[in-house]
Amino acid sequence: MNEVRKLTEWWMSPRVIIVALALLATLPFVPAIGGEFVFDDHIAIANNQAVTSDLSLLNILDSGFWGGNEVNNSGSYRPLTVLTFAIDYRLGGGEPLLFHLSNILFHALCVIVIYAVLRRRWGHGIGAAVAVVFAVHAVHVENVAGLVGRADVLATIFGLLAWDIAGRERTRVALSSALLLLLSLFAKEVGIAFFGLVVAEQILRLRPEDTRPLRTRLLVMAAMACAVAIYLLLRVEAIGKLAAHVTAQGNPLVHAEAMTDRIWTGSQLLTRVFELTIFPAVLSADYSYAEIMPVTSPWDLQVIAGLGLWLILPITALVFRKKAPVVVTGLLLFLAAYAPISNLVLLVPTIFAERLLYLPSLGLLLAAVAALAPVWQRTDRRRVLVILLAVFVVGNASRSFVRSFDWQTARALFSSATKVSPTSARSWFNLGVAALSEEQPAEGLEYLDQSLQIFPNQPLAHSYIGVALDKLERPKEAHVAMFRSVRMRPWCKLCAINIVNLYIKYGFFDDARKELGRYQRAGGERGVIFNLQEKINNIEARAKREGEPVRRR
Repeated sequence: MNEVRKLTEWWMSPRVIIVALALLATLPFVPAIGGEFVFDDHIAIANNQAVTSDLSLLNILDSGFWGGNEVNNSGSYRPLTVLTFAIDYRLGGGEPLLFHLSNILFHALCVIVIYAVLRRRWGHGIGAAVAVVFAVHAVHVENVAGLVGRADVLATIFGLLAWDIAGRERTRVALSSALLLLLSLFAKEVGIAFFGLVVAEQILRLRPEDTRPLRTRLLVMAAMACAVAIYLLLRVEAIGKLAAHVTAQGNPLVHAEAMTDRIWTGSQLLTRVFELTIFPAVLSADYSYAEIMPVTSPWDLQVIAGLGLWLILPITALVFRKKAPVVVTGLLLFLAAYAPISNLVLLVPTIFAERLLYLPSLGLLLAAVAALAPVWQRTDRRRVLVILLAVFVVGNASRSFVRSFDWQTARALFSSATKVSPTSARSWFNLGVAALSEEQPAEGLEYLDQSLQIFPNQPLAHSYIGVALDKLERPKEAHVAMFRSVRMRPWCKLCAINIVNLYIKYGFFDDARKELGRYQRAGGERGVIFNLQEKINNIEARAKREGEPVRRR
């Protein structure tokens, strides 16, 4: 009997569980370590002056997430995430290796925080079960293997800590939750979900063990509200707006004809969230135009299921708040995290993305584990539950491992995306750019043409078609394509760089300066303008020294 007791205690040791969770959160994503900068990583990191220039907290606090000209970004404000990128950039010499290692470590840390917070609230069993499933879930691959997804991971870490500490008995300790909430918001806007969760817990009285005076609880919520206000003020100061910029390509709902279209579409996407949480077999890096389009009719099984879920989830929270407070807490966390990005209240820059499900999935997993907890108490059904859990964990870990290889290169990522999301113009565009980077201009031209067939109004696609045509020794056609791109969007940085480089290559230095002037008048980045001006002057001076002709268009 003593041996059995010791064995049980050994397996139940928090230290052992933490080590096991760290391994589970790390091993499925190991293939991502050797990955490149892919997709949005180039904009948020490699081409972001707030990351690559001299480290300055003031500069980071005064910059948008994507850096550069705010006319050309999504209006996201995430200074904490940018700061971690800047630190990785310096420590790792700008190479992607350290970024990927950091992403995996942050995910492992998040899993450990989940275990610690849930264990403290509801015991070892629920904490360990939720953390194990969350650690390996395949829908999280984009957050771990895709560097931009780090924002959700950091926001979840600090948000969980804020939520936990907000319920502490000592007022001074509980008030520190405001600082943690601010850090969560500085990582990503989704941190607001934890403020909503704290308020909802108090309104529904989900924590009967919380015997603090009402005044103390109101004081803590007021402090957290102040943290939200500080974030909003700094956001407006840095990027000049509260709402994010939404484009028709990123979110086709921007041109939805009726509010009901948003309701039907949002309901359909809610069904997809549940499907991916239960069975994340088919994954894609992009779901933008025209992969997901506005739904104009409610007579679709996914829409009907989603409408039912929008009704069932809040009703369940109200009805079972006393009988099943843990399940209700999970549902509330899901609703608080997912509702702001559901496109029902506000339109978001991306109509749907797997990286957006990092925090919402935690709420669903918590609710599911808590709902199944009574089954664990019945020894005759415990074995079945263990088998189901093992199958789910092994299946997701395997899927995460395989999916992580897709995120190693842009070619692999968007080859898989065009198979899963064949009508995504952005996926074909990125596959075309990947082909160009591998010196396959004919192939790149084919993919870029495919992208334009789906969504013609893409200045960057026209510009890179010009790059492909120039590589194919068709400079006149290249100029036409690039000229079209800068007239469509004069402030487009890459469009300006491409056409100026084309002029420089063929000796049209005056035209290069004129184009650079147009970019400057459109509000272009100062650093880009300075570098291109220097390049024009240096190459023109060298051409004159070597007696090369200076051409005029």
